[in-house]
Amino acid sequence: MITLEIDNMSRVEKLQTMETLWTDLSKDDSGIESPSWHQDALKETEQRASLGLEQPINWKNAKQYFGAYVVIAPPHKATVRIET
Repeated sequence: MITLEIDNMSRVEKLQTMETLWTDLSKDDSGIESPSWHQDALKETEQRASLGLEQPINWKNAKQYFGAYVVIAPPHKATVRIET
């Protein structure tokens, strides 16, 4: 197991680590159950998209657009803004 000294990492290193972890975790999502509210949120988004109220954006552009905001959904309730 790898132990990271998170406090000593730069913001860029932390973001790179998060991206690496996310890539690894998203390889197999078969054991992960979505929260109960997720299906409703997806339906609402699909409905807005069908009405032309939602436009898809790729992750790289979204990070640039939002200034690299990273929001961790509940139960963590943490918001981090990374200045790039």
